[in-house]
Amino acid sequence: MEEIPTEWLETASSLKLLYDAELDFHPEYENYELGTIIKQADVVLMGFPLQYEMNASTRLKDLLTYSNVTRDSGIQFLECINFVMFEIMYDIIC
Repeated sequence: MEEIPTEWLETASSLKLLYDAELDFHPEYENYELGTIIKQADVVLMGFPLQYEMNASTRLKDLLTYSNVTRDSGIQFLECINFVMFEIMYDIIC
């Protein structure tokens, strides 16, 4: 197995995962205001494909929050990710 490059480990250890416990969602960036249009919702990618462990309520809130504010000229594969995530959440909730 290949050794993980030191630079990758340093970068990974410096990443911050923001969470707003009051609103039960992951802000896209520090001081993010709900409703602000964004290019792409990186936090949605934590649900799929990364499968980052979190409460189902948080995963759904992230998905609902950002599916409505991702700009049309953003990265188009996010529509596919949103579809997959809504399918996953449907299976969890229903």
